[in-house]
Amino acid sequence: MIYGELPLRIFSGVLLGFLTFIALFASAMSFFALVIILALLMYSEWLELTEEFPFANRVGGLFYVGIPVWSIIVLRDAPMPSVEDVATTPYYVLFLFLIVIATDIGGYVVGKSFGKHKLAPVISPGKTWEGAFGGILFSVSAAVIFSLVKPEHMSFVNALWQSMLLSMVAQSGDLFESWIKRKAGVKHSGTLMPGHGGLLDRVDGLVFAAPVYALMVLPSY
Repeated sequence: MIYGELPLRIFSGVLLGFLTFIALFASAMSFFALVIILALLMYSEWLELTEEFPFANRVGGLFYVGIPVWSIIVLRDAPMPSVEDVATTPYYVLFLFLIVIATDIGGYVVGKSFGKHKLAPVISPGKTWEGAFGGILFSVSAAVIFSLVKPEHMSFVNALWQSMLLSMVAQSGDLFESWIKRKAGVKHSGTLMPGHGGLLDRVDGLVFAAPVYALMVLPSY
């Protein structure tokens, strides 16, 4: 059955999402602590993936993990210009996570169900154009719902173009990690997340999308 791993993927993904959600809305400090812990785990997986490439193993990993982590922390502390008290809010990070997760789900479900045309067969044989468009469709749908629920934080127009761009960037991050794993000769970056593999397997899209979204948000405040 094509969805044989889906329950396990959902369980481990929801568990990580739940912990992140709690930390995100609890306080900036709790979220910072969680992000740092996850960053260390990500860096550890990166070192194992790139142990054959000394330069990328050390220096590359600092950028690959460090820049997204910095971006997410900045987004958590960014004030919403449209909010009257201009207080910092977790909704930038929530929107980013929502888009990346929707992209992953859409790509997986649509790709498994209807995927026929290979997107990048040399890098990642399992990915299809149908899955890629499914990821974009799911992300746009999630963003539109977000804009309707939280219009003070996200306009309908911004929801459309930002979700499309971030979805494409997230999928590029997924392909990049697939290329790294192919170079390393492994299927997964680790075993931390059942159904997904390693932590990098779950957040590879976020790694690329977070800095891009931070660049969108930073000029606004």
